[in-house]
Amino acid sequence: MKKTCFLTLFFAFLYANNIFAQKQNIPTESATFVYYRSMEAFYNKGWDKTILPNRQPSEIPDNFTDTLRKYDWAVLDSYDYGDKKFITDLMPIPNNFAITRYLPNGEQERYYANKPRENSPPELVFMSRSHVKNTKVQKVGQFHYITNIEDGATTYARIISYKDGLLVYDVTMSGSLQDINDPTFRFRRVCMAIPKKF
Repeated sequence: MKKTCFLTLFFAFLYANNIFAQKQNIPTESATFVYYRSMEAFYNKGWDKTILPNRQPSEIPDNFTDTLRKYDWAVLDSYDYGDKKFITDLMPIPNNFAITRYLPNGEQERYYANKPRENSPPELVFMSRSHVKNTKVQKVGQFHYITNIEDGATTYARIISYKDGLLVYDVTMSGSLQDINDPTFRFRRVCMAIPKKF
């Protein structure tokens, strides 16, 4: 239950910080594309919620670091192994999406795509450039991971699958490789590749 609250508060934090976020000059046309492309991916689900939690890691394309940097990535859903629930079990109709951009220098930028009012155009708000370094994909043992260096320590997100633009990977609150198999700490995240428009 604590982890579900953590994730709920995470998205609430993104929403609340929309007021204070530093807005870049992102054209409305680009914001509209990113928001509705994310909504389309969410509703045209390319994954089955009944089998996703038990999906085993599969092969991914070569040079996947290049793929990460080629697209922006919209978080569509997240599964909490501890509570056995998806975020969309709590918020079935999203009106906002967290967007990650992986930069060539190994850093990351965070954006927030939302539609603040029913009759207003979508907005794409710059939230922050993260302080992580050296983001890349590497194989550790038999699995591929998205790794980066944060506060001097390497964090790991295990890639489960990538097909038709849909990326599934596992993360933990600690980022530790030792916690990745422990359902007490693990979440499964579903993201869609969005072509860069700004």
